[in-house]
Amino acid sequence: MQKTQGYIWKYAKQYYLLIIVGFIFLISAKVAATAEPVFLRNIINGLTAHNPLSAILAILSIYFLLKLGEAISEFLRDWILAPVIIGISRDFEKSVFQKLLTLPVSYHADQKTGAAARSVTRGSQAVSFILDFSVSQFLPPFFELIFVSALLFKLYS
Repeated sequence: MQKTQGYIWKYAKQYYLLIIVGFIFLISAKVAATAEPVFLRNIINGLTAHNPLSAILAILSIYFLLKLGEAISEFLRDWILAPVIIGISRDFEKSVFQKLLTLPVSYHADQKTGAAARSVTRGSQAVSFILDFSVSQFLPPFFELIFVSALLFKLYS
């Protein structure tokens, strides 16, 4: 696994600034998602305690701003990181194709027609899948788990 990550990082290095910005948006979306239930609780408690309408509206406004911030951050994360994933996959394909071009003719003569092209395509799709899965399925819940755990430890020590 470590070798695979290092191999992918070789292609991702040139996109490190975009990756950092994408991760900032990912983290900000998860911070907003973690804070939303706290403000929702304050809204409900404010309604049941018969607090002034202005206080409830202020908390409600913060809640909706958090929801909006979360949605915008997730959109910007995807908007920034999608070209990065495509670029890394493209660079991987180019690298493999360049390697194939340096191989001797005898290697290509022994291969079945289309086998090399199919292997390059599958490898590129695998790299793209790993990156896309990490950005959209693995990392967001991972960060949310960390932030929710920190919030729970803070609220309920």
